[in-house]
Amino acid sequence: VHGALGHPGTFRQLIDRLDRRRFQAWVAYYPSAVGLDVAGAALGRWLQALGVAYGFPRLGLVAHSMGGLVSRAYLVADPGGLGGSLDALTFVSIATPWQGHAAAALGVARAPVVAPAWFDLAPGSPFQTWLLATPLPRYAAHDLYFAYGGTRRSPAANDGVVTVAPQLAPR
Repeated sequence: VHGALGHPGTFRQLIDRLDRRRFQAWVAYYPSAVGLDVAGAALGRWLQALGVAYGFPRLGLVAHSMGGLVSRAYLVADPGGLGGSLDALTFVSIATPWQGHAAAALGVARAPVVAPAWFDLAPGSPFQTWLLATPLPRYAAHDLYFAYGGTRRSPAANDGVVTVAPQLAPR
């Protein structure tokens, strides 16, 4: 599940290196401006359709940046796991802004038109409060990866967009 302004091709290198005898890759797409709960619900409907069609008992859900928030929104809204058909799910988040992004708050405060996703990405938003207060379902394990390289333009530890501090889930 891609991040803001991303697309399914973001994961091409990862998918190209998968052992195709063991894994079937699917990629999700959502418009980056929509509310993250809406994107999460759409992800859930799509995964449910795949679950009905293919009947898989295990799923690996890999998400980058804002895609991690979208994916968790799906997971906490569907505690049964695809209608109870999942035995196990591994959720991998990469550089997800769990504690929001200051630029989103700035956009909410100053932009003449605000994308719904910005409200959800603003630090301390009702969406983020709900998302982090709601535990993941019992069938789901979460692996959190963060990025800290920095750039010349932004020497603070970051992935090029999100600094390390908001990438770390408070728990």
